[in-house]
Amino acid sequence: MLFPATLPALPQGEQPAVKNGGLSLENFTSSRVIPLSGEWKFLPNQLLPSLNNFQDTELIPVPRDWNSRVTPVNGLETGTYGLAVEGLSPGLRYSLHLGEIGSAAKVYVNGTYIGQTGALSPEEGGPEISFARPVFTFKALPGSNHIAIQVANGDLAVGGIWQRIFFGTTPRVYRHRLIRTALDMFFIGGIFILGLYYLCVYLLWKEQHSSLMLALYSFLVALKSLFSGQQIIFTALPTFPDLFGIRLAHLATVISVPVFLQFVRYLYPGITGKLGILLSCSAALLQSILIIFFPPALFQQTAFWYHGIIALHVPYVFWIFFTARRRGHAGVPIAVAGFIILILAGANDILHDQRLIHTTYLWNVGFFFFLFAQASLQAYHFRIIHEESEKMKLNLKQAVAKRTVELTRERNKLSRMAKTDELTGLRNRRYGMEQLQNELNRVRRYGGSVVIALLDIDHFKHINDNHGHLVGDQVLITIASLLKEGIRSVDFSSRWGGEEFLLFFPNTSLADGRVVMEKIRTTIYQYPFRSKSGSFSVTLSYGLYAYTGGLESVETVLQACDIALYHAKDTGRNRGVNYSKDLHKVSPHDRLLGGDAAAGARDS
Repeated sequence: MLFPATLPALPQGEQPAVKNGGLSLENFTSSRVIPLSGEWKFLPNQLLPSLNNFQDTELIPVPRDWNSRVTPVNGLETGTYGLAVEGLSPGLRYSLHLGEIGSAAKVYVNGTYIGQTGALSPEEGGPEISFARPVFTFKALPGSNHIAIQVANGDLAVGGIWQRIFFGTTPRVYRHRLIRTALDMFFIGGIFILGLYYLCVYLLWKEQHSSLMLALYSFLVALKSLFSGQQIIFTALPTFPDLFGIRLAHLATVISVPVFLQFVRYLYPGITGKLGILLSCSAALLQSILIIFFPPALFQQTAFWYHGIIALHVPYVFWIFFTARRRGHAGVPIAVAGFIILILAGANDILHDQRLIHTTYLWNVGFFFFLFAQASLQAYHFRIIHEESEKMKLNLKQAVAKRTVELTRERNKLSRMAKTDELTGLRNRRYGMEQLQNELNRVRRYGGSVVIALLDIDHFKHINDNHGHLVGDQVLITIASLLKEGIRSVDFSSRWGGEEFLLFFPNTSLADGRVVMEKIRTTIYQYPFRSKSGSFSVTLSYGLYAYTGGLESVETVLQACDIALYHAKDTGRNRGVNYSKDLHKVSPHDRLLGGDAAAGARDS
C-alpha cells in the first residue's frame, strides 16, 4: 500500500538535522528522503531495545565509526544508537534505509523489533556481519517515535554506523533506493559492456595489449562495484558470504592498480620502465596476501597504507602523460582528462573509506567516464589511422598511376623498338614481313591488289669507303625520310636490311606503283648529299611485283621482287624492273630473306 509523503515542514530552505539525540520534523513537508545525520544518543557495550529515558548515554556523530568509545569484550564490540523523532504523521508508514555498516544490526522502533541485518550472537562468539543495505519500515505513533539500533562488530576494523541512514515515507525511501541501485547498475553494466568491447578489440587486434589491460581493469572495477556502493550483491543475495565478498572487493581494488599501470605502459610504450611495474606488483602482491590469509580487521587497517601507495601512482602516471605529450603522441589531453576524472572519483572513495567525508562510492561513476574518455581516445586514434591510411592509399594510387604511365610509355617504347629500325626510324624487317603477310591476306580475302617494291642503294660500299660510315648512316637516314615523304599514309615502308628497303602500296596498280617509285628514285638521285670531301649523288635500283590475290606466299612474292631488283642491278643500276616470268636469272646466293648478303653480292 502506498502512503502520501507528507513530512511536516520547517522554514523554507532549512535542512532537518539530528541534535542531542532528537529530530524535529514539525512543519516540515518534503517529498525528499533525508539523511538522519547528526548527534545520536549512544550507549557503548550494551544492546538495548530502546534508549528512551536512559540516563547513561552519550552523544555520537552519525555517520562515523565509534573509534575508542567501545571497549572490546572477547573481541566483540557492541553499542546501541538511539534517536527520538518528533512530528511524524500518526498511522503513516515510514522507512529507514540503513547504510553499509559492515556489522550486525537490529532495529527497534518504540521498543518493537522491526528487522535486522546480519545476526547478533554474542553467546556464539560474535556477530554474523552483513553488508546488505536493507529497508526497515514502521507505522508512526502520535508524539515522539523512538528509534534504537543495536550494532555489534567482531571482525572488521571499522565499527558503528559509519555511513548515512536515509529516512522518509516508505514509498519515497523505496523509490530512493531503486534510483540509486539503478544508477549503480547502469554504471556497472556500462563498465562491463565497455570491458567486453575492449576485450573484443584485443581479440581482433592482438597487437592492442593496452585494450586487453583496459578490459581486465574494467572487469575488476565492475566486480569491486558490485560489493560496494549500494551493495547490490549483498542486498540481492542475503545468503552470499559477506566476508568472502569483502575480500573479493578488496582484491579487485588492489589488483586493478598494477593492471592500470600496465595499461598506461602499453598505451605509451617506451616510456614506462619495468621498475615501476615491478614495485606496483610487489605492493599489490603483499596486500593481496593479507586480504586472502588474514582477518578483515588487519587488511582493512593496512588498506590505509595501500591507499598511500595508490596515491604515489598519480604523479608517476602524470609524468608518463607529460613525456608522451613531449614525444608527440596523439590524444594525450583526452587521456589526461579521463585520468583526472578517475583521480577525483578515487580520492572521494579513499576519503570515504577513511571516514574523512561521508558521501558514497563514486569509483564506478568516475571509471565509467574514464572508459568513455578512452573510447574517445581510441576513436581519435582510429581517425588518425584512417586519415593516414587514406593518405597512403592516395599516395599509392598516385604512385601506381605514375608508374602505370611510365610502364605504358616504356611498353610503347619497347613496342616501337620491336617494330622500328633504330637508325632510320622506319619499320624493321620483321614487322615489315608481318604487315606484308597481313596485306596479302587482305587482298586474298577482299580482292584488289598490292604493289611490292624492294629497293637497294647502288654502290653503298663505295660511299662508306670514300666518305666514311657516319656519312653512310646519314645517307640511310636521309633516304628513309625521302621514302616516307614520297608515299601515301596508307602505304608502308621499312628498312629491309643494310642498304635495302621494302615498300608496298595497297590498292595500287603496277603502273601506278612504277610511277611512285620513279618519283622516289629521281628525288633521291637529285638530292645533294654532302661530306667533307664534297657533294655526291646517290642512286638506287628497285624491283616491283604486283600481287592480285593468287596463291603465292609472302616468300614467293619477296623472291619475285628480289629477282626483279637483281635484274635492275645487273642491267645498269639507277633503274627499276617489274617482275615477270621472263626473268629467270637467279642469284648465286640464297637471297630469299637475306638482304645484307644480297646487297653485298650486288655491290661486288
